Amino acid sequence: MYPAVEKKAVAADQVTASAAVNLEGAAEVYRGRTPGPYVPGTAWRTWWKLFTNFLTLRKVSEEKEQRLVFLQEGRELEDVPLVELRAAMERHFQPRKLVLAERFGLMSKAQKPGQALNEYYAELQKAANTCGFEAVKNHRDAIVTMVFIGGLQSVETRKRLLKRGELTSKEALEQAEAYERVGINAPHLKEGPQAVGVAQVSQLKGNRVRQQRRTGPPQERKGKKSGKGPARDKLNCRVCGRPGHFGYECLKRSSAYCNVCKKKGHF
Repeated sequence: MYPAVEKKAVAADQVTASAAVNLEGAAEVYRGRTPGPYVPGTAWRTWWKLFTNFLTLRKVSEEKEQRLVFLQEGRELEDVPLVELRAAMERHFQPRKLVLAERFGLMSKAQKPGQALNEYYAELQKAANTCGFEAVKNHRDAIVTMVFIGGLQSVETRKRLLKRGELTSKEALEQAEAYERVGINAPHLKEGPQAVGVAQVSQLKGNRVRQQRRTGPPQERKGKKSGKGPARDKLNCRVCGRPGHFGYECLKRSSAYCNVCKKKGHF
């Protein structure tokens, strides 16, 4: 064998042996892969589960060491217990559950067509996990509250109440009454002073037209109120033809003859 070829073969054998040793060592020390830093906007609880699994596989059992792994090179929070760090991260990154909305969703569930009973049961159990029943002290009042909210006719009031946190039945009633009062006054708030003024002007015009139909033309009504004045002197009675009064005031109208039908008693 040529010297150059022999050297290459020996080098290849050494690389293969070294790789085998490294693989054996890696198999001994490998205890899981780090989940990496948490990315805001992703599921916080999923990341925390991966992190705790990583600590278990790495056999990091001391609370101080777990905290250091969590903080990596952090120094300001070194004395804070890991439980408090987790709670702070969960409050910050985990979306807050609307307990009333979760319970309303649970009560609204029904078996789907073709859905097996065990699947329907599992779906209910999963939905109940986010309803916060473990924190309920008065279960009777909690049930009354949910039935009260679910039975409201006003969809808008129901939506507003479901956005609130934990409510007692009395608090739910007070909030619903407040929303109801706002709903009654809402049309007046939307119209504003200008719209109300337009409505009033239209009503006044309508009243004026109706009054004119009852009492006659404006000229005659004006003359009646002002007594014998220039307006009366300029107009002649349409019954007798004399000035100084109007036709409806004429004393001779009962004996006047109609110019159209020539009959007595009207004009």
